[in-house]
Amino acid sequence: MPKNANINGDHKKILVVDDELKPREILADILQFQGFQVFLAANGVHAIKLVEQEEIDCILCDVKMPGTDGLQVLKATLATKPNTPVIMVSGYSTIPIAVQATKLGAFDFLEKPLDAEKVLVTVRNALVQRQLQLERKLASTKSLERYGMIGESPAMKTLFNQIEHVAPNDCRVVVRGETGTGKELVARALHKLSLRADKPFVAVNCAAVHHELIESTLFGHKKGAFTGAVENRPGKFGEADGGTLFLDEILDLSLAAQAKVLRAVELGEIEPVGGTINHVDVRLIAATQNPLKQAVEGKQFREDLYHRLNVVELIVPALRERQEDIKLLAQHFFNYSIQAHNRSDLTYLSPQALLLLSSQPYPGNVRELQHVLERLVLFARGPEVTGADVYAALETGNPTGTTGDFFQTDQTFQQARDSFERAFLGNVLQQHEGSITKAAESLQVDRATLWRKLKKYGLEGE
Repeated sequence: MPKNANINGDHKKILVVDDELKPREILADILQFQGFQVFLAANGVHAIKLVEQEEIDCILCDVKMPGTDGLQVLKATLATKPNTPVIMVSGYSTIPIAVQATKLGAFDFLEKPLDAEKVLVTVRNALVQRQLQLERKLASTKSLERYGMIGESPAMKTLFNQIEHVAPNDCRVVVRGETGTGKELVARALHKLSLRADKPFVAVNCAAVHHELIESTLFGHKKGAFTGAVENRPGKFGEADGGTLFLDEILDLSLAAQAKVLRAVELGEIEPVGGTINHVDVRLIAATQNPLKQAVEGKQFREDLYHRLNVVELIVPALRERQEDIKLLAQHFFNYSIQAHNRSDLTYLSPQALLLLSSQPYPGNVRELQHVLERLVLFARGPEVTGADVYAALETGNPTGTTGDFFQTDQTFQQARDSFERAFLGNVLQQHEGSITKAAESLQVDRATLWRKLKKYGLEGE
């Protein structure tokens, strides 16, 4: 058989699933001749395990098999590796089932006896579709990660649009949001999209600098100006000259320091400790958890500085206000932590894990979610991160035990399993506002089964 130049079999992994030896061997011969790496499974259980363990590019699966049949392999694959195309293989008597499988998400189906050319054409088309899906996913990921922030929620889209509009105008900006929401990321985005992008970006956490050192930190000092000043230092305003200075937690500045910041903002003048006046050109971006106007009313912040800084105010939404972004963020932090901690044995977050992650309140916002995912990667046994792994990670970060009582050591195994299942189903039901139908769809179980489970645990739904 001449090698088909349109099919690049190099490094492509094809899984062939069939309980009969001869069809397996025929397909293996066809595919291996074209340079594909072929994996064989004689039953559905083995096939599902291979899908979990290997990065399979395409699956050829017989419909009718004893035990775990082709439809179950299809469902398991779509649940865990939705970008992997599954081609169903069927005899004449099972064509209606194969058609049903196509409706469920199978890429195509082939009828026995198999035709080599048709097999290769179908596999090629499936691989082309997979590549397009992966490219679209990559493009989407890059789009989501613009500015280093991730989100598709209306609140984040609004913020992205505001950043793009404000950044080039060189105006001063106040970024407001709860701790852990990513205020510095917003400031960095404003800098990257500004005309100052090729100049320095300097960040200062005002709350982390002792009040006696803040003046030297911001405006610099001359050698010998005070004990320990062994050399000249330009200060953060000087370091940011021509670029952007980000003052995080600006409400922690003393009134005296605020007066000097006002002078720098109004006149572009700074006076190092023990030195003479210098001129700087800095775009100032400030961040705060609480509204500056309230601090002005409480005499904690200078009104004149408030009016100079608050040209534009950008609000960074709390994570609870954009819960639809949690799955995207979780997957991003999961992938990042896998690389950071060398956990290549972990391959994916299970649907149950993602549902549980999405149901948490996260008072620490995105930063807290990032820490949860890092704990998951550190302690999960893999390759699948399960709902139980999520609960364990939440428990690790919350020793008071508010996430559930299913880790009590005085429980039997059955009691612990029931406790976990009850908490899990309760979370899923809450996420779908009590709708049993929607919860059943998200869990990929029929409604009657879920209803019986809910009744067992005394949970009520609509």
